[in-house]
Amino acid sequence: MARTVCHHSGHRRLRHLGVSRRCRHEAAVRLAGAWRRHSIRHSCCSRGGPVKVATDRLTGTDWQRLVIAAADVIDGHVDELSGLDAAVGDGDHGINVATALGHARREVAQLDDPTPMIVLSVAAGSFFEEMAGAAGALFGSFFRSFALSFAGCSAIGTAQLADAIEAGTEMVARRGKAHAGDKTMMDALVPAAEAGRAAATADIPIAAALGATAVAARRGATSTTMMAASLGRARYAEDKSVGVQDPGATTVALIFEAWAAAAGAEGEGDCEPL
Repeated sequence: MARTVCHHSGHRRLRHLGVSRRCRHEAAVRLAGAWRRHSIRHSCCSRGGPVKVATDRLTGTDWQRLVIAAADVIDGHVDELSGLDAAVGDGDHGINVATALGHARREVAQLDDPTPMIVLSVAAGSFFEEMAGAAGALFGSFFRSFALSFAGCSAIGTAQLADAIEAGTEMVARRGKAHAGDKTMMDALVPAAEAGRAAATADIPIAAALGATAVAARRGATSTTMMAASLGRARYAEDKSVGVQDPGATTVALIFEAWAAAAGAEGEGDCEPL
């Protein structure tokens, strides 16, 4: 069966709390503009240099480069992530995420002309196999649901990207029984999903859509700083968790930022290939 370029596969919509379509459209445009002004604190390059993508779709090869870019960025933030985790946990979150994405980087680099679904499925498997504990299962579930949204497609448009982020977010909510406000990765995923859907509604290019999701995810992660944890091990150290940004939400923000920067959402010339 021939591969199909997909632009939209359904209407998996998160609740937007009564926000009108016009307001969501305006929010997408604002977030896309905010990304262009956003100063990324980490390297925006993968080992192969910035991804060169079409304005309206991402191929399997593009997703290979995006996964590699995310792994490279996480490598530069291992100490930060583990330090955040140490406040209420074992202090190994950064190492664990880097191990999983490092494995994904090696595996996806060996794929020959893969579909987007295959690339993201391989990344999901790396989290399930290489990252122990609840976090590995949740990140793996996000990537697996993300991948399944791309079934039968050779290239992904902005609308289907929104579908995939929503599908992954909904799966994490079901498996982790978490919601925005619980001081978890959901605090970054939910705003990213809403920004992705708003970008699809506004019909903005996919690189700008990734930029909008990155800004939203970062804002969501930052918002966890003054929250008290209500789920997981952190809930037993509620006082210690206040004032510390959630490591899972921070990881989500870093991944979306890596994807946006690698796809060129910052504009050309902001970084040089390694």
